[in-house]
Amino acid sequence: MASVATLFSPVARAANDDWTTYRLHGCSDFTVDAPADIERLATLKDSDLLLSLGKFYPAGGVLTCSVFIKPYPATLPYPVYSERFQAADPVQFCYAGGSDAKDVTVLDRAKFKADGLPAAHCATGYTDPADKERPGHVHSLTTIIHPLCLYYLTCSVDDVDQESAQAEWAFDGIGNLVKDMESRMHVSSP
Repeated sequence: MASVATLFSPVARAANDDWTTYRLHGCSDFTVDAPADIERLATLKDSDLLLSLGKFYPAGGVLTCSVFIKPYPATLPYPVYSERFQAADPVQFCYAGGSDAKDVTVLDRAKFKADGLPAAHCATGYTDPADKERPGHVHSLTTIIHPLCLYYLTCSVDDVDQESAQAEWAFDGIGNLVKDMESRMHVSSP
């Protein structure tokens, strides 16, 4: 799938400013930038998945990021969803790894504006005992509330254990890389 490459680190990223802009079809004009050395994976047609990226790391970890678009639920139209979203703590948007997850830890959460639209970010670390190859995970979910649809950027670091995944997130610069990607997401206002 992806080739083995050097770990992201603040120093390595500063030296390598090569980013690729992806223009995606959604409910509005939408672009996201990602480091050029992260491989684009297959993009499914006629689904909610707009983009999928991935990279293997020499230490054994894997980074995958995906951009999704979702319509608002029929029972929760934009005005109601937006009001609830803006009143909620970003921790409510964290992915906790499902019912089998162990040692769930909230690593980061924040609300912000993406091109003037309400947005939130939450990252969690957890262990998934069902994942025999890489049970350690850090999962980040960024949500942008557009009046016509919901945009999601999900990024996940998967490694041999939770401690390794969280170390790659915090100390190898992957968490900062994801925040860089968030800041490079652009959605046109309606």
